[in-house]
Amino acid sequence: MDVIDLNKTLGNMDLHLMDQVLKNRFNSNGSILDVGCGDGRNLHYFLKNGFECYVIDVNPASLQMVTMLSRTLNNPIPSHHTFGRIEELDGEKFQSIICVNVLQHLDNADTKSMIEELFNRLQHDGVLFLKVNIEKSSKESEGTLMQWVNELGFKFIEPFRTEKIDGLGEWLSMTLTK
Repeated sequence: MDVIDLNKTLGNMDLHLMDQVLKNRFNSNGSILDVGCGDGRNLHYFLKNGFECYVIDVNPASLQMVTMLSRTLNNPIPSHHTFGRIEELDGEKFQSIICVNVLQHLDNADTKSMIEELFNRLQHDGVLFLKVNIEKSSKESEGTLMQWVNELGFKFIEPFRTEKIDGLGEWLSMTLTK
């Protein structure tokens, strides 16, 4: 597979999320929720492989972009699968949830609340991929995040890792289940 084919398959996916995809952490044809979906860069693979995708973003323009992307990949996301806030989900539970680059934009109380909400939205044995820039966020530390996920009862599928990237800060990635 050359670089062009790889890009057609994975899109511009986050590198640590790609690692989890390549390790087959996500059940094909399952339901997946992308919290803070932005332009949909992390959904390309999931849309191309028949996942039932749900998206959340506070920016309505981002939701429109993801909807257009899903149509071009022949897996249109219905409007009732797009949300501005996680509270709008009405009890839905998901096999997989991805939350990349979201938590550093929330204050401490909202971060803890979001992690609790993600736990409640995840099906038993589901997978949560969580990535946060802990250097850009002075609100929560790696230890605080680890404490919260442990208190909720998340189990680590793969040990968390931090990575310092020059100019981009320090990142914490976790792959969890319940």
